[in-house]
Amino acid sequence: MIANTPVEAITQFGVMLAFGIIVIVMFAVFASGTSIGRFLLPRAVTDVVSKLLPQSFITDAEATATGDFILQVSGTQRLTSVHVHRGVEMTIAWAYDESIEFPQTGTYAFSSFQHNLKANSALKPQKVKARIEKALADTLTSKQFQTSETGAADIGISVFGALEKEVSLQAITETFDRPDDDEWREAIHTAMTHGRDEEVTTLGRGSLVLDIVDSRTKEVLWRAAAISNMLVDVSDTEKERRMGVAVSEMLRRFPPSRV
Repeated sequence: MIANTPVEAITQFGVMLAFGIIVIVMFAVFASGTSIGRFLLPRAVTDVVSKLLPQSFITDAEATATGDFILQVSGTQRLTSVHVHRGVEMTIAWAYDESIEFPQTGTYAFSSFQHNLKANSALKPQKVKARIEKALADTLTSKQFQTSETGAADIGISVFGALEKEVSLQAITETFDRPDDDEWREAIHTAMTHGRDEEVTTLGRGSLVLDIVDSRTKEVLWRAAAISNMLVDVSDTEKERRMGVAVSEMLRRFPPSRV
């Protein structure tokens, strides 16, 4: 729009300048190696850290690449550095004791699965547990860790799963009328690609927290968390694929390379 008066011209210039500054700042914030304040972190990043280490407090943050962050936290004794990857489907965080030399091969046991899933939920606890076990086997076998057949395993794995903020909609496109529609935009896109945009549909915030524990010392060696706004009512094949992606990403850097 062309300004008709000097005042309008100055106003338009001010708006354009402010927009340009915002773009430059956001580019700098998410550029590689940029130190940023915790208040500039995307909400998904702070949310996943609160799942990973509920008693922690973010003291510093660095954007290492697009969607990747390293955070310094207080409130925990050994896990003081958190790595976060913000992907398209989910946001992943992990932390580990950097003072420990991790075994590069060994045996594992899936020791426990806890959850908050309701009896009438579309996510059935036993099926979720089976998907976790399969995803763990697929991921850890590729890393030269095998299920313990006899005796104690080198590491034990426990998982907590949760489904929160469930929203049922007669027509999923109605969600765009909600004030928090941005939070669910990716889940809505998934629903539409599965042809669920005109059906009774449930969206929810799914999360997994995974602990790898030293069977000898009982100390947590590695902790990872995944959160995702997701469509709940999908096929078993899609649920299995989604679980495979989550577990694979949560253990992508496990075990840490020896220095």
